Amino acid sequence: MSEDSEKKDSGSEDEKETKEPLEDSVGAPLEEALKDPGLETIKKYLPLMLVIVAVVLVAFFFFRWKASSDEEAEWAMGMEFRQASQDQNVTALEAFAVKYPNEVLAGIALYEAADVQYNNGEFSQAAENFSKAIPLLANIETHQSLLGSATLGHGVSLIRSGDFEQGKALLLGAAENMDFLPSVRATSWYLLGINALSEDDESAYERSASALKADELPVFEDLSKELESRKTQFDRQASATTRDKINFAQKNLRFLAENKVKQDVNSTASGLQYQILKEGNGTKPQLNDRVEVHFHGTLIDGDLFNSSVERGKPEVLTVSSPQLSAGFLIKGLTEGLQLMKTGGKRRFFIPSDLAYGEKGLPPYVEPGAALVIEVELLRILPPPTPPKPAPVPTPVPQDVKPNPGPGTDQNATTPQLQPDNKPSETEENATKPLPEGKDGK
Repeated sequence: MSEDSEKKDSGSEDEKETKEPLEDSVGAPLEEALKDPGLETIKKYLPLMLVIVAVVLVAFFFFRWKASSDEEAEWAMGMEFRQASQDQNVTALEAFAVKYPNEVLAGIALYEAADVQYNNGEFSQAAENFSKAIPLLANIETHQSLLGSATLGHGVSLIRSGDFEQGKALLLGAAENMDFLPSVRATSWYLLGINALSEDDESAYERSASALKADELPVFEDLSKELESRKTQFDRQASATTRDKINFAQKNLRFLAENKVKQDVNSTASGLQYQILKEGNGTKPQLNDRVEVHFHGTLIDGDLFNSSVERGKPEVLTVSSPQLSAGFLIKGLTEGLQLMKTGGKRRFFIPSDLAYGEKGLPPYVEPGAALVIEVELLRILPPPTPPKPAPVPTPVPQDVKPNPGPGTDQNATTPQLQPDNKPSETEENATKPLPEGKDGK
């Protein structure tokens, strides 16, 4: 019995020993579990992590907003450009380029403005806008084609505005630039060839024609054929013009020859012809005189080219160099004016070599044209009064010293001056009336 009870007691104690560790692990308090190192770290850095998350979220939404704002700005800019481009409004296109100077569209806007101006015949303005567009387009690799077209347009605009040398230089640069499109290079050579034809520059024409023939691209072949065709037309026209000039010159010579034998027509050794419409009664002008005249100038067929009578205002001419139009002398009038007397009136028939010669007076007088000019000599003007010479200051003798007045430092180099409007002592005594009896009366 006792042994059985002891065994039970010992068994119960063993059970207690085996149950105590299990109770400790299962019934461990929550505080012990929270002492885990991972959870402690989370608790420590949780505020910082929340701040980082907030910053990331703010940055994310900011950049989304910024991207959205940039997209809206780009959309607004694109709409502004589109409107100006569709309206072909030069002012709006130029204003767009000023507003967005660093944008790709600024160069394109200036290019379009120049294109509109060129088509309107505003060549100087077009050249200016093309020149502004070129550096903007040069920085964009994807717009090399537009850069070539702008360079081409700049050169042609300069030529059309009268700056031939710079315009031709730009065309030559475009023709030789292998980065430009073949169409731009071929067109540049073609235009250089056309310009050479107009200037009668055979070597420049051959250079352009050879360059077009040397390239086998279709655009070069087409423009080469076109240039040859234009050359044929030009030669034909030049021949016709030469014939017309010969016929025109012969017509004028025939008129003068027939006019010369008329009874009331006088001739001089130079070939000048004249009729006396009214004999003057004054003096004849000399070579260096200036005269006041009325004149009425026509071609031999009666077409008017200049007339002070029509303007209602006399003209002043210098006999030695009479110019009815600024910069254009008529030598025949130098001789004719010296044949007249004041108050007289004559009709002069002036051969081309005594008038405007082979250059003519475009567009009023053709080269080789004879002139018919009626001149009334109103008066001989007196020579202009020469300007009066500037007065020469009288030199002050070096050995004369000014007389020092009262109160003057004798050792001073400059005498002391009296105050303004205050007479000196000497002047005061001279003007002061004498007391009675002082003059012996």
